[in-house]
Amino acid sequence: MTRRRLAAGMVVGVVGAGLGVVALANLGGSPPAALDVDDVVLGIGATETSRNLAWSANSSRGCVEYASSADDVRVVEAHDSGERDGDPWFHATLTDLEPSAEYRYRVGDCAAAWSAPMSFTTDDGGSFSFLLFGDPQVGADGTPPGPGWAMTLADAVGRFPHADFLLTTGDHVNATTNAGQTPQWELFTLPPALTGYPLAPTVGNHDEAYGTGVQFGERFALPNLSTVGETVAGNGNYWFRYNGALFMSLNTEDLDVAGHAAFLAETLGATDATWTVVSFHHGPFAAGVHVGDDDVVMLRETLTPVLSDLGIDLVLNGHDHSYARSFLMNGTAVVPGTGGAAAHPPGWGGPLPDSELLLRVQVLPPERGPSVARSRTAGRDAELHARERQPGDALADDGAGPGRDGGRQRHPRARALTPSGFRRRPRPPAPRSARSRRGWTWSGHSRRRPCSGGGTRGSRTAPVTGTA
Repeated sequence: MTRRRLAAGMVVGVVGAGLGVVALANLGGSPPAALDVDDVVLGIGATETSRNLAWSANSSRGCVEYASSADDVRVVEAHDSGERDGDPWFHATLTDLEPSAEYRYRVGDCAAAWSAPMSFTTDDGGSFSFLLFGDPQVGADGTPPGPGWAMTLADAVGRFPHADFLLTTGDHVNATTNAGQTPQWELFTLPPALTGYPLAPTVGNHDEAYGTGVQFGERFALPNLSTVGETVAGNGNYWFRYNGALFMSLNTEDLDVAGHAAFLAETLGATDATWTVVSFHHGPFAAGVHVGDDDVVMLRETLTPVLSDLGIDLVLNGHDHSYARSFLMNGTAVVPGTGGAAAHPPGWGGPLPDSELLLRVQVLPPERGPSVARSRTAGRDAELHARERQPGDALADDGAGPGRDGGRQRHPRARALTPSGFRRRPRPPAPRSARSRRGWTWSGHSRRRPCSGGGTRGSRTAPVTGTA
């Protein structure tokens, strides 16, 4: 099994590569053992001014050294740690990050042994974009496993290098036992992009592995982590804010809808956000094989009214391995005036090629509205720009792509299966109680490489792929 190892030994004197001049003494008098650092994942922070970090290393302590300049070198010790199959793992938080800055960082044993340097860039505090991935499911992407996810991620950040973060909708690995997951998790964390783009993961049923999947909570350092929704240590609900948008992630392996509702209400009540986004694995309006599953039916009937009552703008899901959009929804009902025909990306009509759909969501200031870009490595790119919209409008895809009609929507109400469910929220916002049952849009998303199944692209779904 190939693992991304950032090996380092003792470092004394000048430590370069943008980290500044740092003198690290050999405290023990003899050279320390080489430090093997594995599975480094840069995680989303509680706000845009922080990042979380998770890694594994053969050391008893863990620290992160980070800096944006030679005169601003900081060291923070891991705030959470444990042991997985004999390998220690660590979580740390990098705080007080400046906007529009490049940070270099490395992890080590807090004494003399450090990894090679890595880096990430912060944004300017205005509009932002993130890349959405559904069900990477390493282990179900062919033989050997792993290349499908690695190629998808490399292609995504290659096309959209200025994306602010990555968001997954669950099922990062395929195995449903903890031992079986280990080599798959190692392949999931292998791509170097995961050390430079912060990741906001969502728990999937394969990750949870019937209550044995402890590695999700070990391999990801999550902000504002709650025990609500927790079915295995470290996989509960969590939330973060980013430039005025509030993101809340639910573990719907826990079907306690009342608990999820209380978590959402409490989080909303404690924050002031322009946009509200909820992610969870099981798509309530699935257009694939899981549409009639007991847990999906239960979530559709009980959780979706909660989302409407709370005024959620966008819901992101996975699980079905197909790309689909809901209408603008009020609970289980379509918001009047937002119905219409299905909308598909340009070039749909046949099976998915090896190059699967990628989805980028761009969040703009409220006065400009949101826009979304969709891209495939094979086929034309499609980009949408929002006009000024009123509550109840759905962002629509007329299939024109960029440039047509001045880059604006010709039929703002005609397409309900759309690349974005963000809706225009008036400013200043009314009290949340006055905005209840406003409607929201659900998005399902597909994996990259079809592994099985047929189906056509003539309706709302792509072929069902892999193992759900």
